[in-house]
Amino acid sequence: MSDSESLMELEEEMDDYLGRYREQRMEELAREIEHAKRGKDAYQEVHDEGELMRKTVSTQTVVILFHNPEFQTCQIVDGALREIASRYYDTQFYKIKATEAPFLAVKLQIKVLPCIVIYRDGKEIQRVVGLESLIDGTDIGTFTTQRLEKYFLKCHVIRPRVLDTKR
Repeated sequence: MSDSESLMELEEEMDDYLGRYREQRMEELAREIEHAKRGKDAYQEVHDEGELMRKTVSTQTVVILFHNPEFQTCQIVDGALREIASRYYDTQFYKIKATEAPFLAVKLQIKVLPCIVIYRDGKEIQRVVGLESLIDGTDIGTFTTQRLEKYFLKCHVIRPRVLDTKR
């Protein structure tokens, strides 16, 4: 194979790579535009458990925080979910006060708050009770948004961002 043939083959490979990269980036930008349209809807508070159930079955991946706004741990998790929801477009995040969802609290056997329940295609796939697995021992101060984000990535609740230059 001559040098010019090798160079042409390399250029073709580069063109293919750049084409795939461009397509991937266009898809990512389309998701970002869709997310911008959703704006404040990335993390919604729901006040009716019937509405929450309808949203859960009509969305592919859903993260629900059952909480009590008076509890410090619930406030911490709420802030972390708000931050995470603002960065991931393929997952819908909701929160509901446990007192506004008595049927679901009993049905899902929610006894400790905060409780994060994760659904895919209408079926529960994962749950975080309290801050278990997100803190060191009982030290609430060791909870970070990054730990929760890594947990979601590990469970495939959110997809890794391809071109995340902020991290």
